[in-house]
Amino acid sequence: MSFLWAIEKIEEELRKNIKELGYEQVKPEVSEPTVKAYGDVSSRVCFDISKTSKEKPAAIAEKISSRIELDFSEVEAKNGYINFKFNDKYLFNVIEEVRKKGHQYGIPAIENKNRRIIIEHTNSNPNKPIHMGILRNTVLGDTLARVFRYVGYETIVLNYIDDSGAQVSDNILAITELGYPKEPVGERYDYYSGRIYAEVHEKIENNPQLRKKKYEIIKKIEDGKNEVAQLARWFSEKVVTDQLRTCWRIGAFFDLLNWESDVVKSGLLDTVLKKLNEKGRLYIPKEGKNENCTVLKLSDQEEFKNLEEPDEVLIRSDGTITYVGKDIAYAFWKISKPPVDFKYRPFITQPNGKTLWTTDEERGEPNVLNVNNADLAITLVDMRQEYPQKVVKTALSFITDKAKHAYRPFLYGIVAISGETAYKISGKKEYASSQMVHMSGRKGLVVNAEDLLNELAKVARIESKKRNPSIREDVLESIGNEIAVAAVRYFMLKTDLNNTIVFDVDEALKLNGDSGPRLQYTYARAHSIMEKAGRYDRGGINQKLVEKEIEMELIKEISKFSFYVRETINNLEPKYLARYAKNLADKFNLFYESCPILNEKEEIRNNRLIILESFLVVFEKVLDLLGIPALQEM
Repeated sequence: MSFLWAIEKIEEELRKNIKELGYEQVKPEVSEPTVKAYGDVSSRVCFDISKTSKEKPAAIAEKISSRIELDFSEVEAKNGYINFKFNDKYLFNVIEEVRKKGHQYGIPAIENKNRRIIIEHTNSNPNKPIHMGILRNTVLGDTLARVFRYVGYETIVLNYIDDSGAQVSDNILAITELGYPKEPVGERYDYYSGRIYAEVHEKIENNPQLRKKKYEIIKKIEDGKNEVAQLARWFSEKVVTDQLRTCWRIGAFFDLLNWESDVVKSGLLDTVLKKLNEKGRLYIPKEGKNENCTVLKLSDQEEFKNLEEPDEVLIRSDGTITYVGKDIAYAFWKISKPPVDFKYRPFITQPNGKTLWTTDEERGEPNVLNVNNADLAITLVDMRQEYPQKVVKTALSFITDKAKHAYRPFLYGIVAISGETAYKISGKKEYASSQMVHMSGRKGLVVNAEDLLNELAKVARIESKKRNPSIREDVLESIGNEIAVAAVRYFMLKTDLNNTIVFDVDEALKLNGDSGPRLQYTYARAHSIMEKAGRYDRGGINQKLVEKEIEMELIKEISKFSFYVRETINNLEPKYLARYAKNLADKFNLFYESCPILNEKEEIRNNRLIILESFLVVFEKVLDLLGIPALQEM
């Protein structure tokens, strides 16, 4: 039994009685009331019915509630609402089902579990370290992937590598023309490449000759099978390998790297351009700004027709391909089975033991993977990419009916960092007085994810050492890193998607705040009680001994796990699960403070240990889905 199961039963009972009483059918939605006196679940369906029946909602509520019989809940009519308060049987069955199912308890019944889900996240340009903005993308995408897999969907995680764009070409130009060495000394390759880019970008943009050479490099990379293209791929793979190390550090893993250059080399782009042309969607202007470009016609579409320049260039006059052009082809591959596919090869074995594959049109093999043709393809991009993604989805709709439902851009707000945190990490005093610091790779103003994680881990180690002076250094090192992961992941997940995040180290690490480390501390506290308890009678919970209100509230909160898993899936909103984790931790901590366990009489002790055991089962799984390491000591 669970909260999700209960509300589905309540909705079913309401529908049945509405029909039997002859009322016009309306959807009997139920929700948790904001007023505690209204029970655990409430429905305002009588107000909807009254619009057509002309009866007062209170009279309708009396009629319907008098007919409802549920063995797990009391029912009452109040001020036109129908309220439901769960009884002892509900509490007993929740605990017994958690104990029986273990970590399978929170899996909701979801329709169409045979669907294939693609989640594309991270997608950092391969010329610099992953920064804080990209880290939010990674955490959101990885959490969605964890939840989709948990409920049973086939879930494939992609990382799209933009290796043929302008930013990589700056780095290649620096190596081939400006005297920068291919290999750094004593420096991670992603940091090295980011430093090069910051140093040379403006120099290239302000020099017409260098700028011309830059676009020649872009063209060579797109053409492939030349020394420049090979150097660009080698360079990008070195950077991506370091970027992956950062992703692995926070518990994010992938199934496939898709390289932008391979989208062009594979013939996939040609296939999509042909389809768009057959639909009458491409044209080549003979004069004006877009002379000799291949342009996508959008001016007759409602969303675009009032724009000053509604049509979109896909191929420039010099033959280079725009980001949007490649993205349309790649998106088409994700939700369909085109006549051409990529070639693949193993790229690296990840720390979780799983092979990460990569597309590779020159060294790969055909027909070795089947990872596209998704029923739902979720693409994580920040809100600044909303318009290009709208173009991509519209273009897809011209060539496949699947586009409307299968292609889903996932938009989120950007990440800044507090001035104090920027000062701590960079040592630059000018940041300290700022409320927030926005990042710019071109200006060299970035807060790299590795630097932030290192700072968080350092502070966490200091605090852990204060609480436990005798802790071993290797344990301290591990705990510091895992607290850093929790701090970052929870901070990225708890906020509404469209909000800009201002990350602050001190706030993220607060044990008494709304933070990931507080969730870890809650788990460690609960685990410590279980360890100290030793053996106890696990025969079953005694309903009569569940007397305190907070015991009942904790059990009810435990029962809501599957509900919030479903909400996360249905709304693609990881914050639902993050907020549930906080609520569950809050209930446990009140239980801990109000209900002694180890020194109670044996029968009460056993009862509360059974409740505690059920809490740990569910809470551990919630933390796992959020990617937060469950620590047994802090």
